[in-house]
Amino acid sequence: MTGPRQSTGPPGSDTVDTLILDLLEWIGPEPRPYAEVLEAWRTSCPRLPVWENANQRGFIARHPVPGHTALVSVSAAGAEHLRKHRQPSQRIVKQDNVELVREGYARWQAGDYDLLLDFFLANAAPDIELYSRFGGVSGTPYRGHDGLRAWLAEIQETFERFEPWVDQAREVGDDRVVAIGGISFRARESGVDMAERLGWVYEFRDARLRRMMFYASPGEALEAVGLRE
Repeated sequence: MTGPRQSTGPPGSDTVDTLILDLLEWIGPEPRPYAEVLEAWRTSCPRLPVWENANQRGFIARHPVPGHTALVSVSAAGAEHLRKHRQPSQRIVKQDNVELVREGYARWQAGDYDLLLDFFLANAAPDIELYSRFGGVSGTPYRGHDGLRAWLAEIQETFERFEPWVDQAREVGDDRVVAIGGISFRARESGVDMAERLGWVYEFRDARLRRMMFYASPGEALEAVGLRE
């Protein structure tokens, strides 16, 4: 994949705004290593605060990965900014289940639970089932849109900080996505920061989320869809 294009315009605000759109488009739907993004954009635009402005405006999400270099992705606010200011004819647009899953993680990173709930409700089937390791009785799914509301409410009550991240997501057939990543969190009761590597399997029906399942390890999630690490 090619890097960002070199800036040749004057260091004005219009130029910076245009380059911010280029940055968001260049990062794309897949998280990239922080060092790669920083090096590419500071080299291409050494005199313009493109990276700094994009961060200040909340367009970039950073994902800590224990034991590995941090990843960055376009936040929900950044994706919305790109949609508003760059027409589909100006870029390649492809919406699929993997992108929908990744957008969900970006919404988590934005930290706004009201917007996150709106996103879930807009993209979940009315009879959705959510099997979570966090909240509720083990093995009992949260069902329907009311179940989604209850699950998110319990997450907010139980955790001071709850930040899922995704390293990779891939389609398995036409209606399933397996995602590998983890969750960094701080429980309100203990106040201790922790992180766990996890896996998820998402099942879709008619382009809407029908079932979401948490797994205690990436290997278990992969095995559930017939894959191996």
